[in-house]
Amino acid sequence: MVIVSVMQLCVRGGKKIRCILLLLVLAGTACFDVRTHKIPNWWLLAGMGLGLIQMMIQSGCGIFSWDCLRITGKFFGALFLTAALGFPIFLFRMAGAGDVKTAALICGYLGMSEGCQVIGTAAVLGALWALLKLIGSRKLFVRIVFFFRYLARTMESGQILPYYIPQRDGGEGVIPLGACFFLGMALWMVKSLLESGRWPYE
Repeated sequence: MVIVSVMQLCVRGGKKIRCILLLLVLAGTACFDVRTHKIPNWWLLAGMGLGLIQMMIQSGCGIFSWDCLRITGKFFGALFLTAALGFPIFLFRMAGAGDVKTAALICGYLGMSEGCQVIGTAAVLGALWALLKLIGSRKLFVRIVFFFRYLARTMESGQILPYYIPQRDGGEGVIPLGACFFLGMALWMVKSLLESGRWPYE
């Protein structure tokens, strides 16, 4: 009976339920990132599975139907495209692998257009957080100088040099982007409510 009720809710709630589901998944990523500075793969995989299941229930498609393949292809297409675009950021160690995977998950749930809006909001929040942290610790000028020296070293060497090294830089300046993704999603939902008078996709 409970399973039937959940399925009916997924169908009736449509994409609004998907947004709420994603917000809950991102709340978990925020907790993991704040506490451990890591986002476990099992949590992201669980979020991915929940999103796919909700989309399939909403569409009413069979497991082996063309609609199922279309939904799965669209989900993973947005997910892999976002991961590919974010890979260089991870390669230079300017963000963690979990952060790139979380951004990919957001686009899998929402699509590229709305997903990039959420990611962009999260990036702005992360930048402001980092700026305030540097100003508070009086290290803003030091980090600016370090960034330009890093660019110079990278161009001179012609190699991919890591921007952040935990053993060298410590965890003081680390910003938990998982929390920024959660706040970005929440702000995007509130913005949609204020602009249109209804929740996203209602």
